[in-house]
Amino acid sequence: MKHAIVNITSWVGISPDAVHYYAKLQIVESKKNIYKVAKAPYSQKEIGEEVELSRVIDQKEADYLNKKDNADSWCCGDTVLRFNNIDEIKIAVAEYLKENNLVCNVALLRNRELRSDDDFVINIKEEIKKTNVKIKITKCLAFGKQFENLTPDSVHDVIEAPERYKSSKVVGVWVMGVGEPVKVLPNEYITLK
Repeated sequence: MKHAIVNITSWVGISPDAVHYYAKLQIVESKKNIYKVAKAPYSQKEIGEEVELSRVIDQKEADYLNKKDNADSWCCGDTVLRFNNIDEIKIAVAEYLKENNLVCNVALLRNRELRSDDDFVINIKEEIKKTNVKIKITKCLAFGKQFENLTPDSVHDVIEAPERYKSSKVVGVWVMGVGEPVKVLPNEYITLK
């Protein structure tokens, strides 16, 4: 199975003038699931060929970069290694995979380490397996964009737990939230027959 591991580096939040992110992508062939590959310490990672991601800038951004860099070298259509945000990196990853006819799970790492599942900023394209169970939300105490569709009286299909959570001891059921699977706790739903 192929996995796309994307390492993001940046001085944003460290250096006062830093505003850009940089990304390198590796395609890794592994029988392990993406979570195990991504969470392995860097010294133990399965290494694939590394590609530095880039994007093309428009005139507005060329003008901005010329002013910021105190230069007159940037033009509309130039290719840059700088990204303004994580969303631009996601787009570049998707374009690279499409151009190279690759179907992969994707994980983004920050400075070569995956510290928690929160660092997965691209939803892993796992197959969502529905069960034959439906639940009705009574209340949802969780917060975040991914929980916005879990409103009182809304009905949801229960799905199998994502691979990385299959060994979790936390009781509850999984349903599709906004863009990703979410866990609903026992006091937040009733099971429908």
